[in-house]
Amino acid sequence: MRFINISKACEHNLKSISARIPREHFTVITGPSGSGKSTLAFDVLYNEANRKFLEALSLKSRQISSQIEKPHVESVTGISPAIAIEQKKLSGSIRSTVGTVTEIYNLLRVLFANQAQAHCPGCGRMISAAPLDRIISEIRSLPEGEKIQILAPVVKKRRGNFRGVLDSLIKKGYLRFEIDGNTYLAEDLPELAEEQAHDINVIVDRLVMNSGHKERLAEDTENSLALSGGYVLVRRPGKELFFSQKYSCPDCNLFFETPSLRLFSFNNPAGACPECRGTGKAMKFSGKRMLDMEKSLNEGAVLYFSSANGKWIMTWLGALAKFGDFTLDEPLKNLTAKQLDILLYGTGEKKVDFSYKSENFSVKQTRALEGIITQAQRRFKQTKSEFIRRQLEGFMEKTECGKCRGQRLNPWALSCLINQKSIADLSSLPVTGLYDFFSDQTLAAHEPSAKLLGEIRERLKSLIDIGLGYLSLDRSMPGLSGGEESRLRLSSQIDSGLTGVTYIIDEPTSGLHHNDAARLVESIKKIVQRENTALVIEHDPAVIRSAHYILEMGEGAGQKGGSVVFQGFQKDFSSGTSLTARYVYGQQAQSLREKKQRRLPGKKFIKLSGAEENNLKNISVSIPQNLFTVICGVSGSGKSTLVDQILYPALANKIMGAKKDTGKFKKVEALGIRTVYYVDQDPIGASARSSPATFIGAFDDIRQIFSSLGEAKLRGYSKNRFSYNSREGRCDKCRGLGTLRIEMHFMPDMHIVCDNCGGKKYKSEVLEVKLRGKNISDVLEMTFGEAENFFSAWPRLAEKLTLMNRAGLDYLTLGQSGLTLSGGEAQRLKIALELGKFSSGSTLYILDEPTSGLHPADIARLLDLLESLTEKNNTLLVIEHNLAVINRADYIIELGPQGGEKGGYVLFEGSADEFCRADTPTVRALADEKYIQQP
Repeated sequence: MRFINISKACEHNLKSISARIPREHFTVITGPSGSGKSTLAFDVLYNEANRKFLEALSLKSRQISSQIEKPHVESVTGISPAIAIEQKKLSGSIRSTVGTVTEIYNLLRVLFANQAQAHCPGCGRMISAAPLDRIISEIRSLPEGEKIQILAPVVKKRRGNFRGVLDSLIKKGYLRFEIDGNTYLAEDLPELAEEQAHDINVIVDRLVMNSGHKERLAEDTENSLALSGGYVLVRRPGKELFFSQKYSCPDCNLFFETPSLRLFSFNNPAGACPECRGTGKAMKFSGKRMLDMEKSLNEGAVLYFSSANGKWIMTWLGALAKFGDFTLDEPLKNLTAKQLDILLYGTGEKKVDFSYKSENFSVKQTRALEGIITQAQRRFKQTKSEFIRRQLEGFMEKTECGKCRGQRLNPWALSCLINQKSIADLSSLPVTGLYDFFSDQTLAAHEPSAKLLGEIRERLKSLIDIGLGYLSLDRSMPGLSGGEESRLRLSSQIDSGLTGVTYIIDEPTSGLHHNDAARLVESIKKIVQRENTALVIEHDPAVIRSAHYILEMGEGAGQKGGSVVFQGFQKDFSSGTSLTARYVYGQQAQSLREKKQRRLPGKKFIKLSGAEENNLKNISVSIPQNLFTVICGVSGSGKSTLVDQILYPALANKIMGAKKDTGKFKKVEALGIRTVYYVDQDPIGASARSSPATFIGAFDDIRQIFSSLGEAKLRGYSKNRFSYNSREGRCDKCRGLGTLRIEMHFMPDMHIVCDNCGGKKYKSEVLEVKLRGKNISDVLEMTFGEAENFFSAWPRLAEKLTLMNRAGLDYLTLGQSGLTLSGGEAQRLKIALELGKFSSGSTLYILDEPTSGLHPADIARLLDLLESLTEKNNTLLVIEHNLAVINRADYIIELGPQGGEKGGYVLFEGSADEFCRADTPTVRALADEKYIQQP
C-alpha cells in the first residue's frame, strides 16, 4: 500500500505534525471547527501538490514555482497532482447554468445541431434543407406510373401584379402557370390586382413516372430550383411534396440559417433571444412597487411620484379615475382589475376630455391618456439622465422575458425539436426527468448520435447519484447553495475520467438531506475506484462511517488544536476514544439527542398562503412567533424557494418597505413582527480586504488604541496610519494585501507572499509602534480567543471579541481575508454581530443551514446561541438538514416527499412532539440515528 507522507507540518496552528494517508483510498479528515483540517488539506497538501506539479513543467513554470512560498512543512511525499473542490459560493453570472457548468448543455447543442427536426416558428410546418442529389433521389423514388407535376414556386403571398416576372418566364419558354390555385396558359394570364397578395407557381413539367425519365426529372428539378431560388414543389394525386435547399417556410415566406452549435447557445447572438439577449429575464415596471394599495390616490397611493402630488398630476389622475368610474378617495385595494388596469396603463386608444388650468397656462383637449406605468415607460426610454434612470429602476422588477418566455433562445432555435421537445424544454426538466427522456429507445436508435447519447446519460446519472437529480439544466448558478455548487463540481470530476489524482473535497454533504448521503458516498468511491485518492473534510457521521481511513485533528480549535489525535482505518476508529469517535460511535452523541423542554405555539403566527413558485404546489404554512422553527425536507423539495424567494422578500416588502422581487403567492401576514433579518452565508465582504475584525467594527477600535500610544503621538500617526487600506500606512508594493497575484494561463492564478513587507501588509515604520510588544500586524494575526485576553483592559472592544467567541469563532484570526471564510463561518459571524445589538424583540431571524462546517461538538454551542435569540422575544426560522438541530426545534415544517417536480408539498407542520409520531423521510432519518424511537 502506498501512502502520502507528511512530516513536521507547522502551517498556521499545526503543531509540527506528521501523518500518513493511504493513496487510492477514501479518507475523511475530521475534527472540531478551527482544529486545522483545512490548513492541513488545502494550505499544506493542496499547495504543495501544486508547487511540485509546477516544478515538473517548463522552465518558466519552475521560475514561477520558485516564487511561491513553500508551506511550512519539512516534507510531503507520495502526493499526486491535486484538484480542490472547496465549500465556497462562487459569484456565478446569471448566464452560467447547471447545464453550462457541467457541459451537458454543450452536448445537447451538438445533438440538436445534428439531429433536431426544424419547424417554422410562424406556422409550425416541418421544414428541412436538402442537397440537390437527395431531392432528385426522392422524386425518382415515386411509384412507377404515377402522374406528377413539377412546379417552381416563384411568388409566395406577395403583393403586386408581377407582370414583369411573368413576361420574363414566358421569354424563357415556360407556358403554364398556377396563380392563386388556378392554372393558366401564357396567352390567358389574368391581370393581377396590385394590392392583393398572390401565389405564383411555374409548371416546369408534367409527366408519368417511369424509369426512363431519370435525366428528365433531374433537369426539371434543377430548373425549378434555379427559377425559385432553391425550391421545388411536386404535386402528386391527393398530396404535395415540398423540397428546399434552404431552411425556409414557403407558407410564411421566412428564411432561416442552417442549425449549428451557435444557434443553440443563449450566450451567442445567433441563438440568443433578441429581447432579453439570452438572460431569460426582463426589467419591467411593477404596479405593486409603484402603488400603496391601502391608500387612495388623494392619500398619496402612487409611490412613483417622488414629491407631494401636484395639481397637474392630480388632474391627470382625476381624468383616469373618471374614465374608470372610481374616485380619488377610494383605497386602491377596492378597485376592480379593469379599473386598476386603467390607472396603470391608461385609456389605450380611447380619447377623453382633459382640461387643466393654472396661473401660467391652461390645456383643454380630447386625447388618449397615459397610465402610471405607460408614463414611466416613456420617461425611462426618453431620459438621458442617469439619476432619473436609476430612480425609475427602483420601480421595476425582474420578470420572465415576454418574447422567449424565459427560455433564453430565439424563435428559430426553439423551433428545432427532438421528439417534440426543444433544447429549452429539455433544459427545464429536472435531471431525473431528462435522464428518463434520453433512456427512450427511439432516441437511442439514432446510430450517429449513440455515443453522444451515452455520454449525456452518463453525466446525468452522475448528477442523480450525487443528490442533484432535482435540479434542471437551466437553473442559474447564482441560485444554488454552496453545497450544491460543490457537488456540481464533484460530479464534473466524476465525469472527467481522470486517474492518479488527489481530490481534496470540503464538506460535500453541506445542504444534503440524510437520505442522500449514501449516494454521495458511492460517488466518492467511484472516484477512488479509478485509482484516485479522495481526501474529504467532513463532519457527517454517515460519511465518516463510510470512509476507509480517518484522520482526526484536535483536540480543540485555534491554539488548542493543530494536533493529529487519531489516524487509522475504520475498524480502529470505531473502537477509539477520540472526540469524533465518541460522537459517531460512542456515548457523546447522546448529548445531542437529549430532549430539551420544548415550547408550544401561542396565538401569534406568521402566515403565508398560496405559494406556488418553482415546484411549490400552492402551499400554505404558519410559523409560530417567538419560537424556534425548522423547515426541513429532502434536497430540492422547495425549502429555499419557500423561504428565500417568497417568505423573506414578501415580509421585507410588507414590513420594511423593501422592493424585493418575490415568487408567486397569495397572501402573507405577520402581525407583531417589526423587523426581518436574513442571516445568509454570503461572504462578509466583496474583496480580500474585508476581514472579521473590520466586519464587527473591532478594527476601528484597535486602530484607535494604537494611535493613542505615546510612540504614535510622537510620530504624528493618526488612526488612518494603522489601516492597511490607507495609503499612509499600507505597503506600497502589495497595497495592503500582503500577497502578490501571478497570472497563470493554464491554472488558477497563484498568490505569493509580498517580498517587500513579508506579508505584513504595512510599511516598516508603522510596525515599529507596539502595544505590549505587539505591532498592528501581530495583532491581526491573533485569534479572537487570544485577542479577547490581550484587549481585556478595553471593555468596548473586549465585548465585541467575546461575542465572536460565544459564536464558536474563537479560532479565526482578526485579519484573515473575509473571502477565506466558509459560508457557515460568515453566517455565524453575522449572528454574533446581531447578538451584540440592542434588541427590542419582535424580529424574525431567518437562517439557511447554520451548521455548515460545524463539528458535532460545536453544534450544541451554536444551538444555545440561536435559542438566545428567541429568549429576547424574537422568532427564529432555520432551513436545516442537521438532525441535531431538527431535534432541538420547537416547531417543524417538512416539505417533500421528493425533490424537483415530485416535491413542493407540505408533508408535516406542527409541534416537535407531534412530528416524532409522523411518518416522513426526516422522521425516519431521526429514528435511524437514534434521535427518536419509532414503534
